[in-house]
Amino acid sequence: MGTIAPLRSPLIRAGSSTTSAFQRVQNGIGHLVATAAPDTSKSSTGGTEYSTYLTRVSHQAPARLIPLQSSAVKAAGATVAYLGNYGGGILPGDTLHYRADVLPHATLALLTQGSNRVYPQSSLPQTVDGIATSPGPQTTKPSRSVLDLRVDEHALCVVTLDPVTPFRGSVLEQMQTAVIDPNASLALVDWISSGRYVRGERWEQTSLLNQTEIYFNDHDSSHPVLVDRVILDGNTGMDFRNASLQFNAYASLVLYGSRVEAVVERCHDMAASLARPYTRIRERTPNTRTQTRNSDHDNLPFDGSCLAGRVLCSVTTVPTRHADVYVARLAACSNEDLYRVFHHLLQPTAEDLGYPIYRDRIRAVTSSPVRNISAVPESTSRLEENAASVAIVPTADDHLVPPPSSDATYWNAFVLADSALPTGSFAHSAGLEAAAQLGLVAAGNNNNSMVSDLVRATATSTMQTVTPALLASHKEASSSAFGADGELDAEFITRWNHLDRNLHSLLVGNGPACRASLDQGRNLLRVVQVWFQQGTKTHTKVTTNQVLSILQARVRDDPSAGHLPTIFGVVAALLDLTAPQACQLLAYCVARDVVSAAVRLNMVGPMASVGILSDAQQAGQRGIALGRTLYENGLSGGKGSGASCAPVLDVLQPCHDLLSTRLFRT
Repeated sequence: MGTIAPLRSPLIRAGSSTTSAFQRVQNGIGHLVATAAPDTSKSSTGGTEYSTYLTRVSHQAPARLIPLQSSAVKAAGATVAYLGNYGGGILPGDTLHYRADVLPHATLALLTQGSNRVYPQSSLPQTVDGIATSPGPQTTKPSRSVLDLRVDEHALCVVTLDPVTPFRGSVLEQMQTAVIDPNASLALVDWISSGRYVRGERWEQTSLLNQTEIYFNDHDSSHPVLVDRVILDGNTGMDFRNASLQFNAYASLVLYGSRVEAVVERCHDMAASLARPYTRIRERTPNTRTQTRNSDHDNLPFDGSCLAGRVLCSVTTVPTRHADVYVARLAACSNEDLYRVFHHLLQPTAEDLGYPIYRDRIRAVTSSPVRNISAVPESTSRLEENAASVAIVPTADDHLVPPPSSDATYWNAFVLADSALPTGSFAHSAGLEAAAQLGLVAAGNNNNSMVSDLVRATATSTMQTVTPALLASHKEASSSAFGADGELDAEFITRWNHLDRNLHSLLVGNGPACRASLDQGRNLLRVVQVWFQQGTKTHTKVTTNQVLSILQARVRDDPSAGHLPTIFGVVAALLDLTAPQACQLLAYCVARDVVSAAVRLNMVGPMASVGILSDAQQAGQRGIALGRTLYENGLSGGKGSGASCAPVLDVLQPCHDLLSTRLFRT
């Protein structure tokens, strides 16, 4: 059977001396092990055939593991199990921690019996002799769901859970971690919905953290190859006034390995077929190896007429030191539409599993239409509501306290913000060109609010994503780069490289965003080197030039190194800009570049663009405040971890690679 690797996140052990009886009930644990054995009853000319058996199935309430008894699954040599809980949902304070070990040559599918409802915080009334006297205090315990996967060589693990449905006022932290062998195969669906949108609830949860991490179990197993993290703080980044941008379901499908190549091909075809009615797309050469695994009926193209609303799909290829990882992102107006799409995409796995994924969720020829619901009448209202919380204020960290700035420091800030600085920032549209060509945002004075919504969402989501890395790199360059003797710290580049690699893992799942960050970061480093060499003596210190030279050498040796936030943080520190000033400066540049793209795409006029850029300031501040909170909390493995808060942009940006005619690089 082999040894069982330790979990990256520790199981919550029930029965400890410090855990109350009620808390023990809230901590659910589930563990299963799928083991393969040669099956001599199957004849094959391609090698040994294997059958999979569950050699361990254990769970503790409220978590449940239910193996599926199916002759078709058994005949395919696979095994299927359901992850469940009592009541079909998760309560405040509940923790569900599942673990699955898929041993060599085994085939396992993990499903759920329905959407995972996240119930809200509750206020129980205080009573005297059974009579309510006053409302009880509001609880703040988050609900947690953790899934740890280990997939060994030549094994296949398919995780297709139903969507998470957060109710109004709920708090959820959901994390999926997969440690896979380079010769394994994985298909992992991660799916969140807007809540009970039929009842008028759209993204009204108090907080939702959704995170997926992929690791290889090789020599560099401590560093993730992919991190997909979204944190939704209420409606931040989701409050679009335009109906064409209102989606009720977002999902991602992470694919790796030879046994899911046909699924990868279908994802590419799906992205093209959903975009083709709206714009000209680039044709790609199909993978002929995947065409022979399924019947002619299974290879029929997807019929979009069964969908009730608009569905977006994009695919990003993530190069790794082994085979490529693929990330397909989808947005839809209803969960029913996504069930149909996923059923088509995952149809090739039916041969290995003996079970057609999501087939039992499709109960009609077409999906039911969903009416658009405006969650926020004015998309700025939530930002205004939180205006007091977005201001950058001093904290316990010395590097965040703004000291008095000199005229030279302000001048340097103006130089960094200069639109003529040759960093290539105006070559990127942050998904705006894709939104325009796909018909989601149109030109004209009546649509200025649509562009303004996208600009604000981009500013907030980008700054929430990159602010932790910017603050951490700024601190390294301002307080750790130089020792007491003024000499460069030998460990500086190691710490900076760790921050840059973490940021790369977070951005690499969005191909255009990752390329834009690398292009601008590397160009900024090149420009600053020349600037400092030609500037005043303040910028020609040996140690300063040494920092830039070491960074340049690192960027030259690794094509995935040198992202804009980590370079920007170092440059800002060397120019004596404070961390808050650096954050605000980068937020301005992000909003400026998107507004400029809108003008060049003829989506807004030059006069209207001034007001749009001015209005984006509060959204940028909001993103900085959220990102700073993540930095101070040290989310998931230390400082430097950010998260997106606008999933529609994460889906839109990779669609840029589909476009046949493009004005921008990304």
